[in-house]
Amino acid sequence: MSEAVGAAGRGARPPRVFISYAHESDAHGEVVRDFWAFLRECGIEATLDVTAAERRQDWPLWMAEQVRTADHVLVVASTAYRERAEGRSASDAGRGVQWEARLIRDAYYSDQYALDRFVPVVLPGQSAEGVPDFLAPNSTTVYYVKAFTVAGAELLLRFLTDQPGWIEPPLGAMPLLTQHSLATSDIAAHQKVKAPGPPIGFIGRREDVAALLAALRDSQIPLIVVKGMGGMGKTALAEETVRIVAAEALFSTIFWHSTQAEKFVGDGVVRTEVAEYSFEALLDDLLRHSRLTWSPDAPTAVKEKIVGDWLADHDNRVLIVLDNLETVRDRDALVARLMDILGWGKILVTSRYSVLRARAFTLDLEGLSPDDAITFLQRTAERQNNRNLISAGPGLLARIRDVAGRAPLAMQLISGQMDYQPVEQVLRVIEEAGFNDLSYEFYSFLFQRTWEELDGAARKVLIAMRHFDGRPTAGAILATADMTDNELYPAIAKLGQRSMLAMTTGSETRYSLHPLTKNFINTDIVSRWK
Repeated sequence: MSEAVGAAGRGARPPRVFISYAHESDAHGEVVRDFWAFLRECGIEATLDVTAAERRQDWPLWMAEQVRTADHVLVVASTAYRERAEGRSASDAGRGVQWEARLIRDAYYSDQYALDRFVPVVLPGQSAEGVPDFLAPNSTTVYYVKAFTVAGAELLLRFLTDQPGWIEPPLGAMPLLTQHSLATSDIAAHQKVKAPGPPIGFIGRREDVAALLAALRDSQIPLIVVKGMGGMGKTALAEETVRIVAAEALFSTIFWHSTQAEKFVGDGVVRTEVAEYSFEALLDDLLRHSRLTWSPDAPTAVKEKIVGDWLADHDNRVLIVLDNLETVRDRDALVARLMDILGWGKILVTSRYSVLRARAFTLDLEGLSPDDAITFLQRTAERQNNRNLISAGPGLLARIRDVAGRAPLAMQLISGQMDYQPVEQVLRVIEEAGFNDLSYEFYSFLFQRTWEELDGAARKVLIAMRHFDGRPTAGAILATADMTDNELYPAIAKLGQRSMLAMTTGSETRYSLHPLTKNFINTDIVSRWK
């Protein structure tokens, strides 16, 4: 076989694996046999019961020998395997796999750190729902085999043959850095900055996530649209869904374009951002991400042909995420041209507007459920270290939820105002304002109330943030706003507590604005500031 990985990375002896599976149907048995044959073609000494069945066996002894001597026991996920392994089937149903699973469970129990020995594998047509609980499928690695090719089983092959895709670079010498010290007054100023609490995380919307996952898995649906008003959490929902499909390896490549920022979302998921976006710009970004051979000076038709051929490759399923598509001027034309060359790929869009195309699935996103909205408020209070809101009773939380329309951004902005004002007072002012929907006027009202109580330093940070398309560092904000450290960091803390500024940690801490916040700064504030 031309795609075979060759000699195993572990040395002269090929890796020995035992395939444990349930005899639940002829079709499933055929898939398992194809998997067994594929592993052996790849130089892996895989053992399956079909050859042993050609001779008379003492099956309990045979199974014990396989589990004891294998380098890795591959547990093939399926509904029947899980039910029998967990003792949820009749005692006479699949006795062999019940016994086999008992042996595996006992061996795993005796050495619970042996993650590399007992390995759950999901073959085509199955899902991680078929992995028995004792293998902890929600907290440990599950290997997905998309096809019986090297590309379709690359992660599993790398694991079995000890050929990692990435190795650590050698350590160099530590640089000698200049040391600084803070004056006592500087230390005191920094100590007054309230540190943020734990991240809010993704809350609720499980039915929405399930609907998006079903659409992404449906071969008949090429375009999925998450539509909703600003501040509803469209991007957060898309991020959670993409995180799940990335873990499942449903797509070989996931590309994310957002008008907000540049960041990574899981392994191999990249975001890019530019101010003006077009089909031609999208082609360039896809070409850069694909690592195909191309020339930036090539005509658009040539680039389109290269991308089209790449997307047409059945073994290269691509998910293209277009976040906040409403900000793209020619969005309908961009989607139409992309659909023409989409091949086996899919498009996931978040937008305030519909995208009318054939075979499109549209999810109209509304506010969080009443209970999830209360949980979101409680998490927000913890994140903001908001003592006023933390001590608020169920009745007040319900009023905040209702006046905010259960929209995450609105709840965060209202909560931020309650950090420095009594909860009842903030609620009364907003309720008396009489807004009946989550219009921009409503958000503008919330922004304006927060803006009015900000000091000069916090306002300077927001004005400076409008100049950045991506997520700047503190150093970049300092240079743009012409501020000192002692002014910047308390201002950033204040804006974070009021949900006017978001912070992303990593090798460097970076800051960003929600699109609605940025729009408020650009339209309602800049003219007066000037």
